[in-house]
Amino acid sequence: MRRDDLSSIGKRLRTLRAEHGITQRELADRAGMSTRFVSQLEAGGANVSISRLADLARVLGVSMVTLLHGLGPEDDLDRQTCRLACLPATKREHILRTAPTPKRVRRHPRKDSGAPTDPVAPG
Repeated sequence: MRRDDLSSIGKRLRTLRAEHGITQRELADRAGMSTRFVSQLEAGGANVSISRLADLARVLGVSMVTLLHGLGPEDDLDRQTCRLACLPATKREHILRTAPTPKRVRRHPRKDSGAPTDPVAPG
């Protein structure tokens, strides 16, 4: 990889790690690599294999595309999901229980079924 690419990946890696509130050591342990290697990656001074990038993306809860090319507006859900996944289980469960449920929007009106709208009870 080019030096510019490595530097950009390193900056994104550092930003994502900080958003998760984890240290280089925690990221390294979870991804199965050394703290020194993570530090070198963030500084843009280490070549990295696709398999190691995949490990880092998995730990950070983002796609490889996000890690390699950055975040765009369409990735907001990816970031929110990532943040949620990094919370302790009790906090995550609380947020999921208390979050508003999205309303379903009917795209097409129902066809008239032929039944009266105000049925009369048999008398």
